[in-house]
Amino acid sequence: MRRFSLSLCQLIVCLLPSALSAASAGSLIDELEQLVNQRQYQAAFALGSTNRDEHEGDAAFDFLFGLAALETGNANEAVFALERAVATTSERMLRQRARLELAALTSPPTIW
Repeated sequence: MRRFSLSLCQLIVCLLPSALSAASAGSLIDELEQLVNQRQYQAAFALGSTNRDEHEGDAAFDFLFGLAALETGNANEAVFALERAVATTSERMLRQRARLELAALTSPPTIW
Protein backbone atom coordinates (compact mmCIF):
# COMPACT_ATOMS: atom_id res chain seq x y z
CA MET A 1 0.00 0.00 0.00
CA ARG A 2 2.83 2.38 0.74
CA ARG A 3 4.26 1.90 -2.74
CA PHE A 4 0.93 2.80 -4.36
CA SER A 5 0.55 6.05 -2.44
CA LEU A 6 4.07 7.10 -3.33
CA SER A 7 3.47 6.52 -7.03
CA LEU A 8 0.15 8.38 -6.80
CA CYS A 9 1.94 11.37 -5.26
CA GLN A 10 4.54 11.24 -8.01
CA LEU A 11 1.80 11.18 -10.62
CA ILE A 12 0.12 14.22 -9.07
CA VAL A 13 3.41 16.12 -8.96
CA CYS A 14 4.05 15.27 -12.62
CA LEU A 15 0.59 16.33 -13.81
CA LEU A 16 0.29 19.50 -11.75
CA PRO A 17 2.47 21.73 -13.98
CA SER A 18 0.54 20.79 -17.11
CA ALA A 19 -2.78 21.41 -15.33
CA LEU A 20 -1.58 24.82 -14.15
CA SER A 21 -0.35 25.62 -17.65
CA ALA A 22 -3.74 24.71 -19.13
CA ALA A 23 -5.46 26.93 -16.56
CA SER A 24 -3.22 29.90 -17.40
CA ALA A 25 -3.78 29.30 -21.12
CA GLY A 26 -7.53 29.39 -20.51
CA SER A 27 -7.32 32.69 -18.66
CA LEU A 28 -5.14 34.16 -21.43
CA ILE A 29 -7.66 33.08 -24.06
CA ASP A 30 -10.47 34.60 -21.98
CA GLU A 31 -8.56 37.86 -21.66
CA LEU A 32 -7.75 37.98 -25.38
CA GLU A 33 -11.38 37.24 -26.25
CA GLN A 34 -12.58 39.99 -23.94
CA LEU A 35 -10.18 42.53 -25.48
CA VAL A 36 -11.18 41.57 -29.03
CA ASN A 37 -14.88 41.73 -28.16
CA GLN A 38 -14.33 45.20 -26.69
CA ARG A 39 -12.49 46.21 -29.88
CA GLN A 40 -9.29 46.88 -27.94
CA TYR A 41 -7.21 45.36 -30.70
CA GLN A 42 -3.94 47.11 -29.86
CA ALA A 43 -4.03 45.77 -26.29
CA ALA A 44 -5.00 42.30 -27.55
CA PHE A 45 -2.16 42.32 -30.08
CA ALA A 46 0.34 43.41 -27.40
CA LEU A 47 -0.87 40.68 -25.02
CA GLY A 48 -0.74 38.07 -27.77
CA SER A 49 2.72 39.16 -28.86
CA THR A 50 4.15 38.72 -25.38
CA ASN A 51 2.61 35.25 -25.02
CA ARG A 52 3.02 34.03 -28.60
CA ASP A 53 5.99 31.72 -27.96
CA GLU A 54 4.12 29.71 -25.32
CA HIS A 55 0.72 29.57 -27.07
CA GLU A 56 1.38 29.32 -30.82
CA GLY A 57 -0.46 26.28 -32.11
CA ASP A 58 -3.44 26.72 -29.79
CA ALA A 59 -6.21 27.33 -32.31
CA ALA A 60 -8.22 29.69 -30.10
CA PHE A 61 -5.14 31.76 -29.30
CA ASP A 62 -4.06 31.86 -32.94
CA PHE A 63 -7.51 32.94 -34.10
CA LEU A 64 -7.84 35.76 -31.56
CA PHE A 65 -4.25 36.88 -32.08
CA GLY A 66 -4.86 36.82 -35.84
CA LEU A 67 -7.93 39.04 -35.49
CA ALA A 68 -6.03 41.48 -33.30
CA ALA A 69 -3.12 41.52 -35.76
CA LEU A 70 -5.50 42.09 -38.66
CA GLU A 71 -7.22 45.01 -36.96
CA THR A 72 -3.93 46.66 -36.00
CA GLY A 73 -2.50 46.50 -39.51
CA ASN A 74 -0.09 43.62 -38.94
CA ALA A 75 -1.11 41.64 -42.02
CA ASN A 76 1.81 39.19 -42.00
CA GLU A 77 1.21 38.24 -38.37
CA ALA A 78 -2.52 37.93 -39.09
CA VAL A 79 -2.00 35.57 -42.02
CA PHE A 80 0.39 33.31 -40.11
CA ALA A 81 -1.85 33.16 -37.03
CA LEU A 82 -5.06 32.55 -38.97
CA GLU A 83 -3.43 29.87 -41.11
CA ARG A 84 -2.26 28.13 -37.92
CA ALA A 85 -5.81 28.31 -36.56
CA VAL A 86 -7.19 26.73 -39.74
CA ALA A 87 -4.55 24.00 -39.68
CA THR A 88 -4.81 23.05 -36.00
CA THR A 89 -8.44 23.42 -34.95
CA SER A 90 -10.88 20.56 -34.84
CA GLU A 91 -13.82 22.95 -34.42
CA ARG A 92 -15.61 23.48 -37.70
CA MET A 93 -16.98 26.95 -36.89
CA LEU A 94 -13.59 28.25 -35.80
CA ARG A 95 -11.96 26.87 -38.96
CA GLN A 96 -14.62 28.45 -41.18
CA ARG A 97 -14.35 31.81 -39.43
CA ALA A 98 -10.56 31.80 -39.73
CA ARG A 99 -10.88 30.95 -43.44
CA LEU A 100 -13.33 33.81 -43.90
CA GLU A 101 -10.94 36.26 -42.25
CA LEU A 102 -8.11 34.99 -44.46
CA ALA A 103 -10.24 35.39 -47.57
CA ALA A 104 -11.15 38.94 -46.62
CA LEU A 105 -7.52 39.72 -45.94
CA THR A 106 -6.12 38.30 -49.15
CA SER A 107 -8.78 39.36 -51.65
CA PRO A 108 -8.36 42.71 -53.40
CA PRO A 109 -10.82 45.45 -52.52
CA THR A 110 -13.77 45.81 -54.85
CA ILE A 111 -14.47 49.23 -56.28
CA TRP A 112 -18.00 49.72 -57.54
